[in-house]
Amino acid sequence: MGITAFVCALVAALLGLKVSNDNKHFADEKEEKRNPIGLKGAAKLSFFIFGLLAISALVKRTLGSEALMIVSFISGLFELHGVTYANAALFVSGMLTAKEATIALLLALLASFISKIGICWIMNFGKFAAVMTGYLMLVLSSGILTFVIVNYPWQ
Repeated sequence: MGITAFVCALVAALLGLKVSNDNKHFADEKEEKRNPIGLKGAAKLSFFIFGLLAISALVKRTLGSEALMIVSFISGLFELHGVTYANAALFVSGMLTAKEATIALLLALLASFISKIGICWIMNFGKFAAVMTGYLMLVLSSGILTFVIVNYPWQ
């Protein structure tokens, strides 16, 4: 398990260095500096995350675990941190079993990668989108491989 994580981290670091070196010409562009952590943006994100938490709890109580899986997937398309927090809170409160929480988180993570790939293809159809899709698929497949190795019944 440790070797798999090390190899994944090494591959990600090498790919990051390659992408960084390939895009040096963008460093010369001048752009306006803005505060990335504005109060208004933080408040909007807080309300969105609270909304995900409230909706997840409501769906779990009224419609059950299967409906929560759908909510987790759809929420993962837009905001992974909020749905992760919501599912973790439901697990800690005893509303989700460990298996249900794991599946909900994996669905949200898969949805997150689907939306990232979609954004790449919508924003820049061509070589950049193909390369980024390859990188994202590499990260996703290494995560799937790690999950399978950790959860394989030989242990």
